[in-house]
Amino acid sequence: MIRASPVPVPGPRAGAVGQAAHLPGESEDNGRDEELPMRLVVTLERDETGMIVAECPSIPGCVSQGRTEDEAIANVREAIAACVEARAASGMPVTIAVREVEVAV
Repeated sequence: MIRASPVPVPGPRAGAVGQAAHLPGESEDNGRDEELPMRLVVTLERDETGMIVAECPSIPGCVSQGRTEDEAIANVREAIAACVEARAASGMPVTIAVREVEVAV
């Protein structure tokens, strides 16, 4: 499995993977129509048919696939946008908590 490592989003919520960034002194409802970036971890794994399955663990059920890593990532970006929109419209939290744990093997 290929795993992208989380990257902190600049701003007051630095280090909060899956959260939108806000500029200092800026509220969430600032009247702007522009979208703020979210950085989310995705996993990439080749399935038995050779397709690369891309999943966003912080958004339950958010999965896509592609023939190449680039295609799978492009497809999961679209899936993430759709999942975020659907969860927000339903009043659900946009993301759930995801943590890394250390395990001795």
